[in-house]
Amino acid sequence: MAILFVCIAVCGCSKEPKYEGRTIKEWKLTLQKTEWPSRFAVVDVLGRIAKDEPRAIPLLILALTDEQLEVRKNASAILGRMGPSVVPELINVLKTDDRRAWAWAAHALGAIGEDAKVAIPDLVRVLDSPEQEVREEVATALGLFGPAAADAIPGLIELLDDEDPVLRKIAVRSLGSVGTAQPEKVIPVFIKGLSDKYEDVQNACIDGLKRQGPAAITAMIAALPTLDVSQRRGIVFSLGDMGNTSAEVITALINTLRDEHADVRKDSATALARLGEGASAAIPALVAAMNDEVAKVRATAMEAIGKIGTEDPNVIPPLIAGLNDKEDKVRMNAAWTLGALPDVSTSALPALIVALHDANPGIQRQVAEALGQFGSAGVEAIPALTDLAQDTQDEGVKQAALEALKTINVPGYESNPPPPPPPQMP
Repeated sequence: MAILFVCIAVCGCSKEPKYEGRTIKEWKLTLQKTEWPSRFAVVDVLGRIAKDEPRAIPLLILALTDEQLEVRKNASAILGRMGPSVVPELINVLKTDDRRAWAWAAHALGAIGEDAKVAIPDLVRVLDSPEQEVREEVATALGLFGPAAADAIPGLIELLDDEDPVLRKIAVRSLGSVGTAQPEKVIPVFIKGLSDKYEDVQNACIDGLKRQGPAAITAMIAALPTLDVSQRRGIVFSLGDMGNTSAEVITALINTLRDEHADVRKDSATALARLGEGASAAIPALVAAMNDEVAKVRATAMEAIGKIGTEDPNVIPPLIAGLNDKEDKVRMNAAWTLGALPDVSTSALPALIVALHDANPGIQRQVAEALGQFGSAGVEAIPALTDLAQDTQDEGVKQAALEALKTINVPGYESNPPPPPPPQMP
C-alpha cells in the first residue's frame, strides 16, 4: 500500500506529494537513469503507488519500452493485474511506433481478458509485426479472448507458415480457442498441421481439433490412415476424451483397436473405457483384444470391459484365463473386471478362489476385493477368504479379505457395492 507523505510548506502551500519517499517526477528519473535491477524494483514500487495514484500508470506504460526484457515483463504483469482502467492506455501503446512495447502491452491486455476485448481490432492489426516477440505475445493474447477474437483467424492462420516452430505452436493454440466461433475455417488447418515436422505443433493441432467438438470428428477419423503412430495415438486419445459415443466414433476406435502398433491398440481400449457404457458396441472387439499378444493391450482391454459394463457371458472365459497370465498387470485387471461384473461372473468364482493364492500380494488383495463384489453369491469363497485373513502377513491383503467376508456374510450389508477403482501397479 502506497504511503503518502504530503509535505506542507510553512507558508501553507502544498508541495508535490511524495510516494514511498519520492515524487512522481523523481520516480520517473529513477526509472530512466538507474541500472536495470533497480529499474525492475522501481516498477514494483510504481505498481503499489498506482493503486491510489493514477499518475503512476504512465510510468508503468513507459517501462514497457525498457531495453531490459525483465523490466518490460514486470511492468506488463503489473498492468495486467490492474484491470480495465488501464486498457485505454495499453491500446494507445499499440498505436505508437514502439514495437518493443507492443508485445508487452498485448501481454497485459490478454491478462486482463474479457474487459479488454475492445483491444481486439488493434491486436489483429499488429499481429503481422516483423518482430518475433510481438507476433508471439499478440497471438497468445488473442487466443485468451476465445471466440470473441474470430477476426484474428486469418492472421493466425498466416502465422502457421512462419519458420519458427514456437510461433506456429502458439498460433495453433490460439486458433484452437478462437476457432470455435468458425470451426469450418480452422479444422482443415489443424488437419494440415498434423504433418508439421515438429511434434509440439502436431500435438497442438490435435488439441485444437478436440476443442472444435463434434464438428471435427469426421475429419479426425478420416485423417487416421495418413498419420504416424504418435499422431494416431493423439487422435485416438482425443476421441475418447471428447465423450462422443456416436457410431462413427465407436467404429473408428474398434478399427484402431486392431492397429499394427500396440500403443495405438492400448490407447484405443483406453478411449473406449473412457466412453463408458456408450461404447457397448465395442465389447466383441475388446473380447478379441483380451487375447492380444502384447500384455498391456490385454490388460487395458480387460479394464475397458469392466468400465463399459456388459452382460455378455463371452467376456468371462478370457478373464478367467487372464487370472493365470504371466504378467501381473493382466492378472490384476482380470480380477478387477470380474469383480466389476458380478452379475455375469459367478462362473468365475472357483478361478477367483484359486487366485487368492497368487504370489503377488497386490493381486491377492485385488482378488479378495473382487470376491467381495459378489455379495451373498460369493458364499463359496468364505473358507478361502478366512484362511487368507488368518495366514497372510500383508496387512492390506488381510483387510481386503476381512472386508470381503463382511460383504458376503453379514445380513443386511449391501450385497453389491460399487467396485473399487482399477488398480495401479507400481
